[in-house]
This record gives sequence, structure tokens and C-alpha cells, in this order.
Amino acid sequence: MNEQLSWRLVYLAGGLVFISATVHLIVGILGLYESLGLNEGTATLPVLFILAALVAYALIGAYLTNRIAPIPAYAFGAVLMALYIVTFADWHAFGYADTLLPLETIGLDPHYHEDPVVQILLDHLLNDPFALVSKIAETGAVLILGMLALSERIRPS
Repeated sequence: MNEQLSWRLVYLAGGLVFISATVHLIVGILGLYESLGLNEGTATLPVLFILAALVAYALIGAYLTNRIAPIPAYAFGAVLMALYIVTFADWHAFGYADTLLPLETIGLDPHYHEDPVVQILLDHLLNDPFALVSKIAETGAVLILGMLALSERIRPS
């Protein structure tokens, strides 16, 4: 991969990670405001959204200030974005965390659906513009960052 294309992909991936982080931050702040302001529900999920955003921002900052090498940054970014996608799918469709973790003890009530998994995920994505934007950004970031990590790893010295 030539150097100019590589840098364009790095900036594109960074932008996608930034978009995902910003969506998580906005949703987290709105959820925190709602849970604290209306005195309803729990602030656990909004706080997790905010923390997820801060981890992504920290990765971007570490990369831009050369505090993390490119290959680990690309790999960590790809894994982080994949984790966002997997947790979304699990929360809305699979429910493994519901069965493995005592989520009720921190105020997170499990919810179940009868529809097929693909239909559930599509319904959630199409009814939530924030989720749709973040999952598109995360999917793009996983693909680009994974490709960058592999191409850097196999590039001749």
C-alpha cells in the first residue's frame, strides 16, 4: 500500500472512530441527564457510554501524540470498535450479558424479543439514528483499522 493511501485511510479510520465516540458521548450525556433529571432509571448505562467514548478519544489522542505505535493503535482501535458492535448486538438481540452478569443489581433490566436476531438488530438500527450512524462508523473503522494493522505488519522493513 502506498504511503499517501495509507495516511488517507488512517485519517478516515480516525474520523470514523471519532464519530462513534462522539455519538456514544452524546447518547451518554443525554441518558445521564434524563436519568438524573427525571429521577427515573439508572445512570449505569449512560456512564458506560461516556466511558466508552473517553476510551476512544484517548486512543485517538495517544495516536496523534505518538504515545502509541501505529500497529498497536490500529489493532486496539479495531478491537474497540468491534467490541462496540458486539455489545450492541448482545444488548439488543443475543442477551448473553443478561445471563452471565448480574445486570439487575446495577439497575439494568434485561429485555427479550421473539423476532429473529437479524430483524431485531435491523429494527433497532432503523429506529435509532444514533445507533445506525455509530454502527456504520464502527464497521468501517474495524475494516480499515484491521487492514492497516495487517498491511503495516507485513510491510517489508
